[in-house]
Amino acid sequence: AELLRMRTMTLAEVGRQAEAFGAAEMLARETALATDPGLALAAAQALGACFERIGDPWQAARILERALEEHGPSASPRERVLAEVAQGTCLLGAHQRLGDVGSEAERSELLARAVRH
Repeated sequence: AELLRMRTMTLAEVGRQAEAFGAAEMLARETALATDPGLALAAAQALGACFERIGDPWQAARILERALEEHGPSASPRERVLAEVAQGTCLLGAHQRLGDVGSEAERSELLARAVRH
C-alpha cells in the first residue's frame, strides 16, 4: 500500500496524471479490503493529490473530508495529522484558485476550514 501511495504521489507530482489515477485506483482497491484506518486515509490522501494536481482541490477536499470523518477517529495520530495537513492544503488551494472570482463569504469559509485542519 505504501509503495502504491508513493507511486501515486510521485506520478501526480511529475504530471503523469493518467498513471497517477491508475495507481490511486489500485491503492483504493487494495485498502478497501484492509481494516486499517490509516491505509484508508493514505489512499484518500493519494487520490486527493491526483485531483489537486489537475486543478480540482474541491474534489480533493471532499474525498479527504469523507475519509477523515469515516476513518480519522480510528487512525493513529500520525496518520490523522498527515490527512489533516493534506486537507488544509487542498482547502488553501481552493481558496487560491477562487482568487477574486469567488464571493468573500466563500473565500472566508474556505480559509476558516483550512485553519481548522
